[in-house]
Amino acid sequence: MNENNSENRMKSKERLQKDISIHKLREDDFFSMTTLEEADPQYFQQSHRHDFYEIIWFTEVENTAKQLLDFNEYTINNQEVYLLTPNQIHKMSPEKKKGYALAFAKEFFHSVIGKAHEFSYASSYYKAIVPLEKQLTFKQLFQMIEYEYNNKKRRTLLKYYYGALLIHLEELLAIENYKKPEPEATGKILYLIEQHFKEEKAIGFYSQQMTLSPWRLNSLLKKSTGKTLKQHLIQRTVLEAKRLLLAEDILIKELAYSLGYLDVPYFVNIFKQFTGLSPNQFRIVHMDQHN
Repeated sequence: MNENNSENRMKSKERLQKDISIHKLREDDFFSMTTLEEADPQYFQQSHRHDFYEIIWFTEVENTAKQLLDFNEYTINNQEVYLLTPNQIHKMSPEKKKGYALAFAKEFFHSVIGKAHEFSYASSYYKAIVPLEKQLTFKQLFQMIEYEYNNKKRRTLLKYYYGALLIHLEELLAIENYKKPEPEATGKILYLIEQHFKEEKAIGFYSQQMTLSPWRLNSLLKKSTGKTLKQHLIQRTVLEAKRLLLAEDILIKELAYSLGYLDVPYFVNIFKQFTGLSPNQFRIVHMDQHN
């Protein structure tokens, strides 16, 4: 079956698909907070993306509790905490779950943690179990944040509270695919990749920004992460392609162009190498999961 026929068939299926919305904070808000018990189910149970960071602490859940993150289903455990990063596709039902959800505007989050910190440049998610000895500390921090949120919303005070929370999270959380602590220079490179992977594919851009030779830049990345700059760029591009395939009614040609590839067959080949599927095949396989 040729690509045009596949696209036409996909168009027919997409008419039955609900759009994956993008959740945003209001322009005058730098954060938001809710308990899972009081949350609007519609906010979580439809597949969605968001343009902010989100911390979800599940204090109590049923044994069968699950959620979808990007393209995988995960069982949720009691006292599990997640840090979700912008643009991830997320879906869950808040029913029969207790806990908190905190949303941070990107600028506010970066002002607390710094842009070179791995929390800021990661495109995946973090998760951990809050151990018994930490649960009281987490509860107190969330209660202080909740009190300030429901009253004066003082930005400076909340910045200190969130900073303290992120320090405790940093001790617990482990990100997938990043098992070694990166030096500061590597963190800055990965942050640059997150900001420019769509339009900048050449190592020369990143070496110039870092004032490092291409060899030195690749050496730092390889030592810290096990991947070269090119491998990071392709991995991040494929992840973004997966998200856009489910979130938007977009032709494969448009998708390739939006991600910086003018050679569409080359882009499709890269996608197949990483996923084992063509972009349209991937969309068909995963579409029902997020409806």
